[in-house]
Amino acid sequence: GLGIAAVVVLVCGTSLYVTPVWGAANLALAVGLVGFLVKGDWQHREQEKEQWMTSFFIIGFAAAFFYAPDSWGAGIPDIAPKKVIFLSIAFVVWGINFLTRCIHRGSLKSSEVARTVWANILRERGADERIVRVVVEEKVKRVQDKLRLIDSKALPGWVTFLFLFPVVIAAEAAVYNVFADPALSGAELSRLVTEVHLGLILYKVKDRHLLGHAFALARGTYQLLPSRLRVGLTPIARKLLRLVSWIYGATESPEGPVRDASTTPGFHPYHYRTNLLLLLCEWRLADLTVEARATLLHSLMILKLSAHPQAENCVRQIFVRTFGPQLALLKRLCDSKRSHHNLHKLIWQDVTSESLRREILLHLSHPTHWSQAAPERKILSDVDDTFISSGGRYPAGVDGRYAHRTLYPGVSRFFLELDSG
Repeated sequence: GLGIAAVVVLVCGTSLYVTPVWGAANLALAVGLVGFLVKGDWQHREQEKEQWMTSFFIIGFAAAFFYAPDSWGAGIPDIAPKKVIFLSIAFVVWGINFLTRCIHRGSLKSSEVARTVWANILRERGADERIVRVVVEEKVKRVQDKLRLIDSKALPGWVTFLFLFPVVIAAEAAVYNVFADPALSGAELSRLVTEVHLGLILYKVKDRHLLGHAFALARGTYQLLPSRLRVGLTPIARKLLRLVSWIYGATESPEGPVRDASTTPGFHPYHYRTNLLLLLCEWRLADLTVEARATLLHSLMILKLSAHPQAENCVRQIFVRTFGPQLALLKRLCDSKRSHHNLHKLIWQDVTSESLRREILLHLSHPTHWSQAAPERKILSDVDDTFISSGGRYPAGVDGRYAHRTLYPGVSRFFLELDSG
């Protein structure tokens, strides 16, 4: 993608000699596209921004094509009004963006299938491996209610934040506070992690870097004011804050979490995605059950580890702090989700740091974990023309003796005998 963008920049720069206005517009957009693709600490880490920035560049190139006086589009016969054509392109781009966004949001809720498969596995392990059934419906409902405030189906998150930022900040703080409630036991927190759409929560709850700097600057400016002026401004500021919160329906203060953040080492104000990951992957990881840890890994995979600079380290933390039979069960759950998001993909594709990958593999292969774990047998098998018939359909297989997707006679019993030893 970066090479193609560089070629586009070169072509646009060359076109400045022939079409100065159109070439300049295209060059500016191409330079912005290259800057968007270049990887750096300042770069976006959200798929939502990727989609909308792509739409911005497409609409920008279309506008330059139709409205630059020296462009090729300016000489096109006026068969239809240019505004209609331009608005049609913009509408199609928005529609594709909206459809892609809906598909992505649906994938972030894909943990239900994994939980269904995991239920059978955990049931086989016995009562000691089951999730303790603790009533956390009130907590789940509170998280869902706050998530609706920041997860609009029609508008992207940055638009919602731009116009309703007090509501968004208050909702993000409220979601974090639900998970960070010190009264939650380990079983309750684990149950909460497995019940909510954790992938969607990590996607919608973001780190507000600029907002944190803005509030810090405002506080610093406020502290520099004369004491008399500060005394006069304090009641006014509080009333304005309450008024804004009341207008937007926010029950929590938009300044941050209700609980005292200063008592939590490593807490970052207005960085609720970071705080939530630190809470689940470090501060309270020891309290999470194996199923909750597998849910956390699955949520990070469907979110993409590139969504946060510490996500790969969170994966490392989860693995290296799981031992013995629990580690064997965690690996089994990672491979039992009816999805391509499996353990192999996580280690060899999603984790890009060689040092972190090496550390995870060393921990997984340590002999002490295998000596503590109960002996298990894992069967690897092909599917088409081995477990079910392909019906002779290429490229699945060549066996046309049975109908498509017919289970071979006796194959279930064969695998059962292999599994039972």
